Amino acid sequence: MDFYAIDLTPRAAVGERVFKNVDGIKFLNHQGGCSGTRQDAAVLSRLLAAYADHPNVAGITVLSLGCQNLQVADFLQDLKLKNPLFDKPLLIYEKKEAQNEQVLIKTALRETLQRLVQVNGIERQPAPLNKLTGQNRTSLTG
Repeated sequence: MDFYAIDLTPRAAVGERVFKNVDGIKFLNHQGGCSGTRQDAAVLSRLLAAYADHPNVAGITVLSLGCQNLQVADFLQDLKLKNPLFDKPLLIYEKKEAQNEQVLIKTALRETLQRLVQVNGIERQPAPLNKLTGQNRTSLTG
């Protein structure tokens, strides 16, 4: 899986940050495409669900070819299993449902930027570790 990032921290920008509460945008690209195995797709689905549910992730946008073994419905099921109360912005675009690639990308970018404005209104608050991990442990040893 390839990993790309856009750094939005003050050292990366000239002048004022556009989204003061968003540190960056991460792109996860996998090479499985249409030829990956079902087992690989199941692992990838759980991995992406875990990324989406991570406390430092404010929302996700998925661009799907639509021909791969990892179908959108499978990902949504794994996301619900990971966190039945998942309520972050979730945008999913499938190439096979789009008018054309240009419309797909334009729509995905526009709606993702709209969600960035939305999540930029969320300010970080101090929180105990168990609130970040979703576990109610009093110590790391058990």
